[in-house]
Amino acid sequence: LKYTKHPDQFPDKANYPILACIPSGDSMEGLLFPDTYFTPTDKGDARYMVNKMLGEFDTMVQTYHLDTLAEKNLPAAPGATPKCSRQLNSIYQMVILGSLIEREVVFDADRAGVAGVYWDRVYIAGNETAGFLGSDPSVEYARDSQPGTTIFWKDLNDKGVNIAPDSPWNTYTHKYWPPTAICSPSLADLQAAANPPQNTGNFYFLGKKDGHIVYAKNYQQF
Repeated sequence: LKYTKHPDQFPDKANYPILACIPSGDSMEGLLFPDTYFTPTDKGDARYMVNKMLGEFDTMVQTYHLDTLAEKNLPAAPGATPKCSRQLNSIYQMVILGSLIEREVVFDADRAGVAGVYWDRVYIAGNETAGFLGSDPSVEYARDSQPGTTIFWKDLNDKGVNIAPDSPWNTYTHKYWPPTAICSPSLADLQAAANPPQNTGNFYFLGKKDGHIVYAKNYQQF
């Protein structure tokens, strides 16, 4: 936790340029790749494991060319002032978008569609959503990041605009991408986020009771 919550204290941070994209005071959330790791018992300390997980993230990015796709498809959000290079910032935005997909989607077939809705909301100027993602999981993360929280990811009991409205992770009250990922996205999430369908005309989606997603082009239809 010391290393992951305080990246500047991680002894091997220089090996992972993506860490420079993390906003000051924030954690490695989203960059510790979720997988099964077989660990020698004589090497299983915290430094070893953080290196393994960050290294696996880098491996996935390179193996599946996610860096190239993200740089092509995810320019800096309007008004953003990235802390890191253009390519690294695109990768970091891919992680943020992937984490939103992870918390929204049940079935792999729906990942691309949700990625496309969020992409359109951020990059198509003048659309009805005005750049607000309106992601309920982001509000849950904003709420659950408050000191003293012990139970996480409970359903919202009010409109998103009324819950932790001052938090930059509340995407009902703050435009464009939240500052960090809200969870650890899978490879499928990252692939959808790196190469989302663009200009689909869908600016809204709804998860049905069976977990599948349906889409709408405007709020009235939604």
